[in-house]
Amino acid sequence: MTNQKAMTITVNNRDYRMPARPVVAICVDGSEPAYIEEAVAAGVMPWTERIVGGAGADLRVNCV
Repeated sequence: MTNQKAMTITVNNRDYRMPARPVVAICVDGSEPAYIEEAVAAGVMPWTERIVGGAGADLRVNCV
């Protein structure tokens, strides 16, 4: 088995270290964050509410 801490991945000429533990990223493209926030407030997105309400949620409009 290889040492995962030393492994990197290069994307768009940028090097990133592999995370020390598993990471899940969910990308919702083409949606205004306010739509998601309103749906969560209305109680129609319970799974998303658990994710957005916890640490680590990021609803930025513009990100790379």
